[in-house]
Amino acid sequence: MYVAFLRGISVAGKNKIEMNVLKSMFESLGLTNISTYLNTGNVVFDSKKVITEADLEDKINSTFDLDIKVLIRTSEEVLKLIEAYDLDEGPKNCYITMFKSSIDQSLEEAILKVKLDDDKYRLLEQSLLLFVPNGYGKTKLTNNYFEKKSGASATTRNLKTMTKISGLL
Repeated sequence: MYVAFLRGISVAGKNKIEMNVLKSMFESLGLTNISTYLNTGNVVFDSKKVITEADLEDKINSTFDLDIKVLIRTSEEVLKLIEAYDLDEGPKNCYITMFKSSIDQSLEEAILKVKLDDDKYRLLEQSLLLFVPNGYGKTKLTNNYFEKKSGASATTRNLKTMTKISGLL
């Protein structure tokens, strides 16, 4: 099983996609066992053929006329991320940021420049584990900041959402 994480989908307003229509789009690609979680672009699916992030991005663009970045992770990768999260007991203020490509240590330098004393983080090859006790709205360690400093597309989910998604796998 796989999870497609769509970057920049909102519940209302800009980049709104109805999940039932998104599910139909996934079905049109021959994907199976499709389920969505929340209206923010989390799609669990199975596939007998290779499906790429670019395939999904192109189909979303042609179906919805939206330029949305997609990250695909296997069920094993999602479960390993959740198991690797060791920064706090959570689930409040616990986040996982996933990057489209590998990240290097220069991102750590950028994090150290703006993180608050209580913020905790851990870099993995294509992910970042984050705990911000004062809340995501008060930290400078945001998805946009990570994208700007790393040059890679990324998307962030809270640990509670990731755990719920793992339950769909």
